[in-house]
Amino acid sequence: MGVIESGQDLSRFRKLQRHLSVLNEKLFSKEKGEQPEIIHNSDAMQQVLDGAARLAASNVPVMVIGETGTGKELLANFVHNHSPRHHKPFIALNCGALPVTLIESTLFGTVKGGFTGAENTQGYLELANGGTLFLDELNAMPVDVQGKILRFLQEKTFWKVGGSKELSADIRIIVAMNESPYEMLRQKRLRDDLFYRLEIGMVVIPPLRERKDEIIPLARHFMAKHQASSNMQVYPFPSSVEKQLLEYEWPGNVRMLENVIVRSLILQKEPGPLNELIFNNETDVITNFSAEKPPQPPRQKEIRYDPPSAQGTTLTDKLEAYENQLLIEALKASQGCVAKAARVLGVSRGALQYKVKKHNITFSLEEIKG
Repeated sequence: MGVIESGQDLSRFRKLQRHLSVLNEKLFSKEKGEQPEIIHNSDAMQQVLDGAARLAASNVPVMVIGETGTGKELLANFVHNHSPRHHKPFIALNCGALPVTLIESTLFGTVKGGFTGAENTQGYLELANGGTLFLDELNAMPVDVQGKILRFLQEKTFWKVGGSKELSADIRIIVAMNESPYEMLRQKRLRDDLFYRLEIGMVVIPPLRERKDEIIPLARHFMAKHQASSNMQVYPFPSSVEKQLLEYEWPGNVRMLENVIVRSLILQKEPGPLNELIFNNETDVITNFSAEKPPQPPRQKEIRYDPPSAQGTTLTDKLEAYENQLLIEALKASQGCVAKAARVLGVSRGALQYKVKKHNITFSLEEIKG
């Protein structure tokens, strides 16, 4: 009885999923003038957008790295909208929002009889054909499914779950992670061959606390966007609140900033300037009458890329320097043994040799030991 109920539940889930997929496709197949806007006012984000625009013109897969709330899906939309596929579907799947057992069938579709309760369904690969498939939270995808994604990237073919016929699709893949891919490689939660396939199009979105110039413009944008949430006229905030906005670290990044602005608008007591920022915890109220610094909730685990500043200022330079630093440290720890260093980094020996050659790391064993 339990198996039958599970099959019925899965059938209902799949029907709902197909309906949501259609809505999702309609949502992102918008006219050009209605494309989501990325508000930015910093050199760091301009570099991100410039790099993303160059990637958009090609057909390479893209990997977006950033903390929760930094706008990874918005950037994926940006790439799609600036690509030759902009008139085709943009389909988004949050891998972290699905049970692990359903990720494969959701991606590739199912064939009736393939397993208990299975029906003939389209997967996201079919729904996105001709357009872009965005896989958010790739870090939640099982390693075995990652292997099938890798094969699709290489061959453009796939099998439905329970199917015996090879299918093909023309899709641009964009993935996103809210963890460091290097840490995932070390933990063996990310296939090294998939990573090296995706890193061609790696884009890193810096957290909001590292682009302070954008906080005030974003806050003003969200005030204008959500003005209707308030039942009274609310004017832009005074300079004292601007100061507090800049002092706060925003561990939830842009999403948290928008939520705080919306909540503050709704709970505004009287017309006039927005004179307080109200966080989810009602005791965490920041007013322009308080001399105290804003409360700082625990920050989410950071994705850190900390190469020496002398190595360059662009995101690409920093990533290259960080990778170079990791390679050298691993080689030192393993006394120059490539096989041991590869195990330390969680990559294959061949992948490590490729990286050593790429970074032109050539020094003697004495230098490594020193």
